[in-house]
Amino acid sequence: MEKQTRLVSWNCANGFAKKQDAFQALAPDLAIICEITQKDSELIENADVQWVGNFGAKGMALMGFNGWSLDRLHESADQHVLTAVASRGEHRLTLVGVWTLPVKSNYIRPIISALDQVSSLLTGDVILAGDFNANPVWKTKPSFEDARTRLLDLGLTSLWHERSGEPHGGESMPTLFWKWNETNPFHIDYIFATEGLRERCCGMTIGTYQEWVGSKISDHVPLIADFDLG
Repeated sequence: MEKQTRLVSWNCANGFAKKQDAFQALAPDLAIICEITQKDSELIENADVQWVGNFGAKGMALMGFNGWSLDRLHESADQHVLTAVASRGEHRLTLVGVWTLPVKSNYIRPIISALDQVSSLLTGDVILAGDFNANPVWKTKPSFEDARTRLLDLGLTSLWHERSGEPHGGESMPTLFWKWNETNPFHIDYIFATEGLRERCCGMTIGTYQEWVGSKISDHVPLIADFDLG
C-alpha cells in the first residue's frame, strides 16, 4: 500500500526562496503556494510546477512532488485561479489553486467567474484550495456564501468545516493574522474536496501563530490534509 498523499495549501507572503526549509519540512506531495514569484517557483527541486501570474509579480504555483505530475488545464482570466490534472501512477485528480485578487473591490467575483469557466472540467476527484481572501463575516455582493453554494453544487465541501463541525464564519482556527498581529485573526484559506476524497481524508491540520507568524515566516499559516488513496 502506498503512503498517504499530503496536500499543503499556504500563502507564503512572498520571499519563498528564504522559506523553503519550513515548507519542505511539511513533506508535501501536492501543494498550492500563494504569493510566490515565478523566479522563486523555479528554484524548487524535484518538483513539477505550474505557475500563474504577471511576470515579475507575485503569483500562485501548483506543485507536485514524489512522482506527482501536473498537466495544466485552464488559467482563469481573473487572477488567480489555475486548474490542472494531478497524476501519479493510477491516481488522478483535478487540482484547482486559488489566490484571489479583487475584481470591482470584490474577492468573490474571480471565484464565481472561474467556476463558470471550469465547471465542466471538475469531474471525478477534485480539490479546490488556496487563499480566498473571504469569509462570511464580511458582507459582500456577491458573497462568500454565493461562492460556497456554487461549490456545493459541484460536490465540493470544506474539509476543515466538515471534519471540525464548525460553521463558516465561526472557525476556531485562523489561517491569517492580519498585519502579523495575533489579535487580528481571520479564516480565509480553505481546502474544498469532493466526496470521495473527503471520505479518504485521514487527517487535516492548520498551522499555529507561534510556529508560522510569530516566527516571521508568513502572516498566513498552512493548511495540511492527508489522504489515503490506496
